[in-house]
Amino acid sequence: MTSHNKISIAITGSGGSGAVTTGLILLEAMAQAGFYGLMQRSAGPQIRGGESAVMLRFADYELRGPGDVFDLWLALDWLKVRRFIDEIPLHEASQIISDPEIGEPPDEVTSQHATFVELPLKQTAVSVDGGRVNMVGLGILVAMLGLPIVTMQKAIQKTLGRKGKAVIEASLAAIEAGMQLNAPDSEPLTANWRVAMGERWNISGNEACGLGALRGGVRFVAAYPITPASDMLEWLAPNLEKVGGTLLQAEDELASINMIIGASFGGVASLTATSGPGLSLMLEGIGLAVASETPITVVNVMRGGPSTGIPTKSEQADLNQALYGLHGDASHLVLAPLGVHDAVFTTHWAVCLAEQLQTAQDIDGEYRRYALTPDGISPMAIPVHRKPCIPQMDWSTMKRAHHLPWRQIIMCSWPNATISWHILTMVNTGPRLTLRKIPWLTTCY
Repeated sequence: MTSHNKISIAITGSGGSGAVTTGLILLEAMAQAGFYGLMQRSAGPQIRGGESAVMLRFADYELRGPGDVFDLWLALDWLKVRRFIDEIPLHEASQIISDPEIGEPPDEVTSQHATFVELPLKQTAVSVDGGRVNMVGLGILVAMLGLPIVTMQKAIQKTLGRKGKAVIEASLAAIEAGMQLNAPDSEPLTANWRVAMGERWNISGNEACGLGALRGGVRFVAAYPITPASDMLEWLAPNLEKVGGTLLQAEDELASINMIIGASFGGVASLTATSGPGLSLMLEGIGLAVASETPITVVNVMRGGPSTGIPTKSEQADLNQALYGLHGDASHLVLAPLGVHDAVFTTHWAVCLAEQLQTAQDIDGEYRRYALTPDGISPMAIPVHRKPCIPQMDWSTMKRAHHLPWRQIIMCSWPNATISWHILTMVNTGPRLTLRKIPWLTTCY
């Protein structure tokens, strides 16, 4: 079932079935056991609730992306599962774990010729005080993977700790019942995996962008909530305060872009985050930042489709708008991270590029904001007298570092002599993954 010490698992269920929670616990448990994981989620277009799917990949080495096919599929129910069929390709050795009480699987599932493992998940959950079907299913997966119960205790405590002792005890009891329900008669799937214990990061692409912004010195964020960029704003809201910054929820995207232009002109490195529809509304304001030589950073977390699009689906669809959407001769940089690993650096780098190319200088009372200079970068005008929040980057060292690739600039529109820099960082929502903690990226608070 596995090859080269990796395995892919899918979990699906209707609204309230706990598919996403199950995936988050399993991701944490595998990290606690000394492995690496990556989790993607897919959901219907509902504003709240609705069916969802979680796609996980685990290995004994750091992962960069999802697999091509899935080895295990835990189906908590079959309601509207057709929505995810194309996202969960199987192979002939795949196993589908389900409860016969949920009914017959759709033809699209049976046609993939995988092996069905039918077990009484619901009946087992009822036998446990406060038990839930998803926790029983998680127990089955845990037994197949060979994770010890002490690892599950740590993962449950970390993921569900805020829900209280009763929920934790019921969840553990249901997991143990699931482990007994389908105790494997062969060695666990991770028996020959290499264990690499150590501190892990459990981080998403949006959170990584937020961390990179703080590392780059951003201390003011103005944004209007929009899926899928809202996760970044939710992460920044409490963490920005820890470094003395401020996040303001604006009334719309027009206000957001103008607020960060004003804050940047006032001396504070500023950022906004949005998605395709919001970026469309910001274009004129971004042009103002270019024309006035005011450095700003815009993070565009892309979603699929035109107009309001499909908020719960990501798509690399805004590149053309990012490159050529501004009217007039409005030169700017567009950067794109190579993955979740790279999102911290790319956002950090974007902020520093904007700031470094308009470095604060002592004006000595002389107004030289738009003065012609040999390098085309005029001094910042009063009141803009930036004091970097972090030491300036050692660019010579960074060029040599293997984890700081310069190929991240996918397109550069280099400015003329007197034009300033505006940075657009293009990202997808990206998966959540566990990765080795990188010392130089340790958070600054």
